[in-house]
Amino acid sequence: MKNKNQFCAELLNEFSPLDGKTICVAFSGGADSVCLLHFLNSLRNNLGFNLFAAHVNHNLRGEEAKRDAVFCENFCNEIGLDFKLLDIDVLSLKPKGESIEEAARRLRYAALNSLKFDLLATAHHLDDNTETVIINLLRGTGLKGLCGIPAKRDNIIRPLLNISKDEILNYCKENNLSFVTDSTNNEDDCTRNVIRHKVTPVFKRINPSFLAVFKRSVALLKEDEDFLTLTANSLFNEAYSVKGLKIGVISNAHYAILTRLIIKYCKLTANLTPDTFHVDKFIDIILGKISGYEFCDGYFAKVKNGYFCLEKQEVSDYKVNFEVVTKKKYQNLLKINKLLLKNAVDYDKIVGELNIRNRAAGDKLRIKDRGVSKTVRRLQQELYISANLRDKMPLAADNNGVFWGYLIGTDERVSIDENSKNILIFEVFEN
Repeated sequence: MKNKNQFCAELLNEFSPLDGKTICVAFSGGADSVCLLHFLNSLRNNLGFNLFAAHVNHNLRGEEAKRDAVFCENFCNEIGLDFKLLDIDVLSLKPKGESIEEAARRLRYAALNSLKFDLLATAHHLDDNTETVIINLLRGTGLKGLCGIPAKRDNIIRPLLNISKDEILNYCKENNLSFVTDSTNNEDDCTRNVIRHKVTPVFKRINPSFLAVFKRSVALLKEDEDFLTLTANSLFNEAYSVKGLKIGVISNAHYAILTRLIIKYCKLTANLTPDTFHVDKFIDIILGKISGYEFCDGYFAKVKNGYFCLEKQEVSDYKVNFEVVTKKKYQNLLKINKLLLKNAVDYDKIVGELNIRNRAAGDKLRIKDRGVSKTVRRLQQELYISANLRDKMPLAADNNGVFWGYLIGTDERVSIDENSKNILIFEVFEN
């Protein structure tokens, strides 16, 4: 491990100023967190920060977990640090579908954040970062995923991120520090452990300097990521308003910049992060290839008045009024309201009883002059009507089936022609 002066300088550069701040160390009792806690404790007086340790018992390893908690408390007592024990039952709190590993991580951070501190220090190290990048690569990732774990995010700091596991073990040995070992780390029951035990050792055999090469590569990738993000943020500030992102400003942006603009806008507007599929759809909207696309949580993406925007599609209730007028009156009304073309039918062509209802499975319409029948669901999709509204939108049906749909139009079997005498006009009100 680096000497104390070198590491102290790095710590100051990354996380300063620390004077007067309180740092909580997420303390598992393993070699990594023992090294981190011992090292920070040796610096706290010189750098002027307060320090304490918090251990989370996930109740997943029975007596071994209790052993770890006792070790952590005794270690803190020996070096004169305050100690907090947090107890969570992961199995009872884990929702269906979430892995134990993810649930434990989420609940651990939630428990730690219930404590009072300025900075939370975790013992992630260079080997952890290597594993994370490989996992991201296997899952499919962009440049940001290849940058790995950030040294600082929000109030979380990772002082050991550029220190290898071997350096950590050497530090513990040189300072006569004991630690505990989590037996589950020896099992190949999760992706990270498989990579740790079987993948990275191969890389190290191929290139003994693998970790050093990896660290340098990540640093270079991070510089590229920082530059692209800075460029995107600058263009975002130019393009953004409450209306959305101005098309004239962003339409010629490089794909790498445009994707970052879209993700930033979606997070800001809807607190949602679009996946690659949706980002590409949104780019198609910006470039005019499609008119709109449904996102999620009721949001719909489109271009409106020269701005790319997300609009929340609220669930609406509808009231339908209708009246029968002469063809002459209809033609006069049509001169001032072209929407009647979609909302008027030949009253005398209606068969049997007229019903206003919502969509049902199998409902179809054959819109005049299109020459093809389509399901109401398909027609609604083509009009980019939000999914949470489709089942609510009114339809008109007679004994032969649906013949009119709100925003869709009328079936050709009830269309108005030169022989029509009585015209039924629908008028829709949204509550």
